[in-house]
Formats: sequence, structure tokens, C-alpha cells
Amino acid sequence: MRGLERYVGVVLESKYHLERLLGQGGMGAVYLATHLGTERFVALKLIAPDFMRNDEFVERFKREARAAGRLRHPNVVDVTDFGFAQTGSDRLAYLVMEYLDGCTLGDVLVEERRLPLEWVVDILEQVGSAVHEAHQQGIVHRDLKPDNIFLIQRDDDPHFPVVLDLAPLAHAATEEQNEDEGKDSLAHPSFSFWRILAISTGSVMVAA
Repeated sequence: MRGLERYVGVVLESKYHLERLLGQGGMGAVYLATHLGTERFVALKLIAPDFMRNDEFVERFKREARAAGRLRHPNVVDVTDFGFAQTGSDRLAYLVMEYLDGCTLGDVLVEERRLPLEWVVDILEQVGSAVHEAHQQGIVHRDLKPDNIFLIQRDDDPHFPVVLDLAPLAHAATEEQNEDEGKDSLAHPSFSFWRILAISTGSVMVAA
């Protein structure tokens, strides 16, 4: 999505200074930002202005951001704030998360397609625990893939996995919504992370 780099340097709601662009996606962009009150770095996801014209989307964003903010698990990125800001003529929605220093599982797989079995089993167990906790709270991850699994150093674990993008790609499930979204396997609670991985003898290779 073009033009989102123009927000670098902007201060949102007198709280968050956007330092630099970290990446862009279909819904907007993620920035390294500074929380001015604490002077700590955060990751701030900015939703593109085009989406803000849809009232249904705005309400869904609020619902899903609150749901993600309630989720607490060591293997899920911590959502700390969300809100709306006016910048010039643009109305923006934003989601604030803890800033993680590391790389994605997708980055690792660009360099090395095959990973040690014990390493992948460890990642699977922790990611599975995170997704299970999300499902217990009625939250379904719609885009679980290696690029949304971030690996950081935590204590003595150099490859500690943290699941990203539970919101706004998260979904506060209801009986009616599950019925509709069951048509999409990635949006349904029965989706298994095992579909991402093809296990081979002595090692694990992530399927393309």
C-alpha cells in the first residue's frame, strides 16, 4: 500500500511518535514508534485511511482490538493500546504492541529450509499453546504462517516463538460468525498449524 511512509515523524494523539517504517501489508503498515510518556519503543500498526470509510470495519476493529488486548500468553505478542487519530484530513486507526527484537520464522526459512526436529517440535508446542489459549477466549487467528511467528531471545531460549497478528486479523468468534467463516479453513478454529509443516525423517521442512 503506497504512501504510508509519509506518516513517519507524525505524533499520534500526543502519545506515539512514529520513528520509521518496519513493514507494510494489505491493511496498512507497522512502524517503530516511541511512547512519549515512557520513552519506550513499541510496534504500532497503522490501518490505512481507506478502511476507515467503512463503519462496519471500524466497529469490527474495535471489537477485535479489545479481544486481542485481553489475551495474555507468553507466546503471544502483547497488545497494549489501540485508538483513532486524525492526521490532516486522514482518520487513522492504530494498534500498539510490544516491540520485539529478532526475526520471523519465515526469515529463517529463507536461509535454511530444513530445521532440526527438536527445534521445530519446541516451536510447535509453544505456538500450539498460544493458539489454544486464543481459541479458549473465542479468538481465531486468520493468518497463521511462518511470517507471523517471531523468534526472539528470551532467558536461555534463543528461538522463543511469539505469535503475531492476532488483531486485527483476529476474530472474536460467535456462533453466527463461525458459521460464516467456516468456509475459510484459515479462519476456522479447526485449522491446525500442522498444515504448515511437512515432517520428514530426522528433520522438519516447512511447506511452501
